[in-house]
Formats: sequence, structure tokens, C-alpha cells
Amino acid sequence: MTPRGEASDQEVRVLAHVRGAGLNFTENRRTILAVFLAATEPVTITDLWLRAKKADPRTSHITVRRLLNALVECGLAHREISPADGILRYGPVKIECAHERGVQGLRSRHLPGRRPT
Repeated sequence: MTPRGEASDQEVRVLAHVRGAGLNFTENRRTILAVFLAATEPVTITDLWLRAKKADPRTSHITVRRLLNALVECGLAHREISPADGILRYGPVKIECAHERGVQGLRSRHLPGRRPT
């Protein structure tokens, strides 16, 4: 969510995909999603949990883990293990609309240098 409480275009697209998968999106999960999408680099579950907990103290570690796993299963996030430290990190997948690509339908594109698992 933006500071004014409005959802960004990417957040709206992510929510549409996740709702289409039949997931219940609580305010707590929306907060986690907003914090995740605001991250400038891939994050660990614990990093995201600590950041989201600042915004919503009710945030649990398992809720963060389940949301990230659901986003990966839907193709909206990627997992990567850092070769430097062997730690699993998650990052969002950029979603482009048809009008941005000049083709019909939604397409996903992985962030540069990242590959999905």
C-alpha cells in the first residue's frame, strides 16, 4: 500500500492473482505483501517478518512463510539461495500488463539476475 492507503498497480495485480488462487487476504497479509513489494532486494522470511512486524505487531513468522510460499506457487515471487552464504531469500516477480508488452494477457518477467525455483 502507498502512504495514502492506495494500492499500487503491481499490488492490485498480485492481489487479483492470489485471490484467483482462492486465498483469503486479511489486512495482515496485505501489510506483509506491501512490505515485501517495497523491498529493494531479496529478503529472508525472518527479515520480512521483522519488517512487517513493525507495521503490524500481529504478524507471525508462519503467516509470512505461508504468504511467500503461496506467492512462489502462483509465480509472483521467486526463491534463491545465495551462493555466498547459502541463505534462502525471496524476491517479487515483476508483472507486466498486455499494454506494456504489446501482447494479449499478463506476462511475468523475473528480475534481472534472478531465476525462479
